[in-house]
Amino acid sequence: MSKTWSLILVVAFSLGYGVKAYLDAQQEVAAQSAQQKADMPMVTGEGGKEVALFHPEDPRINVLYFGFTRCPDVCPTSLAMLSAALKQVDEEALAKIRPVFITLDPARDSGADSDTYAKYFHPNFEGYAADADTLKLCR
Repeated sequence: MSKTWSLILVVAFSLGYGVKAYLDAQQEVAAQSAQQKADMPMVTGEGGKEVALFHPEDPRINVLYFGFTRCPDVCPTSLAMLSAALKQVDEEALAKIRPVFITLDPARDSGADSDTYAKYFHPNFEGYAADADTLKLCR
């Protein structure tokens, strides 16, 4: 066999191996991404729609507050304090913060109830309900 054919075979083999390695790596990245999405805590929002609590693509800082919509003392006071802090932050910094209220009593508080309650304190608040398993993931 001539040197030219040997060189062509080596180049073809190398290209084939490189393409296969690239495709395998892409497949592994896609599988890892799918697994990460499956492991993400999901909370129930307005209309019963499930929402991922943590978005890897979302650069905002999540400020989570856990409470009850029917809490008479601590929850409203704490949310009012958090709201006052948010009102002191300028618009640019406020855009980098995601305040989230999650009810600890999903049997009595729906996602819509939690959202309405949270928005009473500050319009940027998002309110959600979560089941016990999801709440354990948030620790």
